[in-house]
Amino acid sequence: MSKPIRRPQADEQIVLEELQVELVNPEDLPRFQSLLRRHHYLGGIRPVGERLYYVAAWRGQWLALLVFCAAAKHLRHREKWIGWTEGQRRKRLGLVTNNARFLVLPRFHYPNLATRVMGLCLARLGQDWQARYAHPVWLAESFIDTQLFRGTAYKASGWSELGPTQGYGRSRQDYYVKHDRPKALLVKELKKNARRSLCADHLPAALAVVVESKVPPLPAMGAARAPAAPAMPKLPATKLLSMNGGAASPRASVDQKPLNARLRSPCVAAARRSGATSRTSATIDRSSASADHQRTRCRSAPPLPSATASLA
Repeated sequence: MSKPIRRPQADEQIVLEELQVELVNPEDLPRFQSLLRRHHYLGGIRPVGERLYYVAAWRGQWLALLVFCAAAKHLRHREKWIGWTEGQRRKRLGLVTNNARFLVLPRFHYPNLATRVMGLCLARLGQDWQARYAHPVWLAESFIDTQLFRGTAYKASGWSELGPTQGYGRSRQDYYVKHDRPKALLVKELKKNARRSLCADHLPAALAVVVESKVPPLPAMGAARAPAAPAMPKLPATKLLSMNGGAASPRASVDQKPLNARLRSPCVAAARRSGATSRTSATIDRSSASADHQRTRCRSAPPLPSATASLA
C-alpha cells in the first residue's frame, strides 16, 4: 500500500519559494565534502575532469548539495538512445555531464524540496558550464540504486529512465571497477533537441573547436619504433692500449692471458672462497698442466701415412 501524499505546510512552502541554488565557493568545499561523507550513502567524491558543485540554501542555511562532473565513458543504453557513432561519442562526450551526487540534508526532507532543487539547478547548469569551461552541456545523466531509492525526484523533474547499467563504477580516471550492483540510468535534455544535436553530422563551428580541442588524441597504431642504438665495435687489445695511453686496461690484461690460465683462475678463486685447502689449488694446477702436456704430445706426434704410401 502506497504512502499518502503529504503536502508542504505553510512554513515549508515559504522555504520552497525562497530557496536558491548557488555555486559553492572554493573556501566552502571542505564543509561540502564533509557533509557528503557524513550523510550520503556513497560518501565524498573526487570528481574526474570538469565539475561544478552546487548548494541549495535558504536564508544562509544549506538544505541540499549537488555535484556534476564528467560523464561516463561508455554506457550501452545511452549510446543507443542518442544514436551517435563512436567517433561522435569520443569528440562530443564533453557536452554530457553526470550528476554524481544529490543529497538533501537531514531535517529538510520537505515535500517537493528535492524536485524544486533539481529544477532550479538544471535551469542554470548550462550557462554555468559555459562560463566556467567555455562550452555548454546539453545532456545530464545520473544513476539510481533501485535497491535503495525510487528516483521520484528525478522522474518528477522530467528525467527519462533508459535501463540498467552493467554494474561498473569509476574508481579513477579511465579506470572502472565491477561492483555487481547495476543501477538505473536516467538522462535529462538540458536544451531543446539535445539528443538530435549530439548525433548531428556537424556541430556549430565555434563549439566544435572548443569541445574537440579537449579530447585526448588516440594512440597511434603501428607507430614506427625508435631505431636501436648501434652496437659498440670490438677493438683489439693493441687499440685498447693506445686508447688508455699505453696502460693496459683490466679487460685487455685478462684477454692476453693463456686460455688455461683464464679457465683456471675462476676455479681457484671459487675454491679459495669456499674454504678449500691449498691441496685443492694444487690439484687444479696439476690438471691444467696435464692438459697442457696432452696438447704438446698431440702437436709433436708424427703425421699419419697417406693412403698412397700404404698402397705402395
